Amino acid sequence: MSSTSSDHQQLREVSVFDSETPHHSNKSTAKKKKIVWIGLLVCGLCCLVTCLVFVVVLGVYFGRKNENVYPNPKYTSSNDFLHFLVVGDQGRADSSQKKVAASMGKFCQSVKKCHFVVGVGDNIYQFGVSHVEDSQFKTKFEDIYQVDGLEDLKWYMLLGNHDYRGNVQAQIDYTQKSHRWILPSHYYTLVKNSTLNGFNVSMVMLDTSPFVSFWTDPLMNSDYWNSQTSHKQDQLNMMEKVLLENRERNNSWTLIFGHHHVYSGGLGGNSKDMMTSVLPLLEKYQPPLYICGHVHLLNWLQNPQHKTNYIISGAGSGNIIWSVFNPFSKNVYTDPGFFSVEVQQDFIFVIALDIDGKEIFKFRIDK
Repeated sequence: MSSTSSDHQQLREVSVFDSETPHHSNKSTAKKKKIVWIGLLVCGLCCLVTCLVFVVVLGVYFGRKNENVYPNPKYTSSNDFLHFLVVGDQGRADSSQKKVAASMGKFCQSVKKCHFVVGVGDNIYQFGVSHVEDSQFKTKFEDIYQVDGLEDLKWYMLLGNHDYRGNVQAQIDYTQKSHRWILPSHYYTLVKNSTLNGFNVSMVMLDTSPFVSFWTDPLMNSDYWNSQTSHKQDQLNMMEKVLLENRERNNSWTLIFGHHHVYSGGLGGNSKDMMTSVLPLLEKYQPPLYICGHVHLLNWLQNPQHKTNYIISGAGSGNIIWSVFNPFSKNVYTDPGFFSVEVQQDFIFVIALDIDGKEIFKFRIDK
């Protein structure tokens, strides 16, 4: 009897335990489901808010269009002038680069004699060059610009961020191998006299890559880039020295060149890095032009509170990008092309030209 009673008691305890287990399990499962649903609801709300913000940003960013202006400035021909072309982001050896090169040559032959060309960086895509004997110097520069009208012109080169993906020193050293490619240092200045020596043009050639943060570019030659960041102040000192010397000279112009933009009517907008580093000197001395590339389009901008005009000539080959609204943009063109810059004693005449060498827009800067 005692054994049977004990067995019944054990069975009853087991049955009681078994009957309680599903009850607790159901509670736990329901609680977990509730937490999951709350989590999903929170995630959904976060996604919805993010999408709404994204839509609003896109609406602001792309919803307003740049209203292009097409001035018809007076042009007076003179025998005393300095004329050059500007092209950037060109080194791809694609069909667009070849067509732009051909149009540049024709323009120099038939429209206006050219004295030289300025290449505003990203000379060799996508990864710069490996060494001074790199075949890309031939395939993406020498062969491309060996066309009538360009074959004997000197090219004053600047460094771009894609050039910093490779051997930068090799591009500098190539100056000793080519009669056209001129890049004596990372940054430099030169003075060009007009045809009749009536005036001169001081050109400040900046290496803007050290001014710009490249944390988003894993392909950057970061060690080399870091080694150049210490020269930022040296560049600004060089720039200010020239601007200060020429400020009161009536027979001198000062033009500033760099690869990276300050303002832009292209995707990505203005450059905060350049606005905190280079812009203060531009606003202080207000030179007539800051000329650059980097953004793959043709763009003319001006802050109405200052005299400096900004031109972006980053359409020397393919891979053109979208334009976006910028209140400072006066005209933006999203196809391949180049710029013509003619300097005279009393004014500068700038023309934007498309891949076929046809005029897009033009403007004049008076002394």
